[in-house]
Amino acid sequence: MKIIAVIVLAITFLASCSSMKQGSPPLTGKVFSQVSGKWDMVGNSGFCKSGTDIEEIRFSNDNRTAYFGRPIPPIDDEGNPISSYTYQVLYNDENSITMIVNGEDRLTETGDRMVWVLIMIDSDHFTWRATHWNMDARSQLIMKRCEN
Repeated sequence: MKIIAVIVLAITFLASCSSMKQGSPPLTGKVFSQVSGKWDMVGNSGFCKSGTDIEEIRFSNDNRTAYFGRPIPPIDDEGNPISSYTYQVLYNDENSITMIVNGEDRLTETGDRMVWVLIMIDSDHFTWRATHWNMDARSQLIMKRCEN
């Protein structure tokens, strides 16, 4: 009798697991529309007029991919221009989006992938934090929305 009860319990558990939606929860919230647009570094001369620091950010329809593009591409360590790059969005909350850069090979000191958190300071400013930094650490880089 105990064996039958265990089998029934196991079948019930497995059936409930298979009926669960596979994959990650949906990525929603106003933070995606807040982040979408053109940005430049605070204090940049010629703010939002020209330069390699202007970034245009947009998201895929399901918000799982962030696209970052620059009209004047910066140069990578090998001397190649980087005109655009993408992030895989892992999760979000009201004022932040946590992502990994697709194709990035940098690792933390413990050998983990770099995980980046874009943090909205207010509706027109954001900064970055890496998850392996201290919890209150932020990048000195602050981005400000360009007026369209």
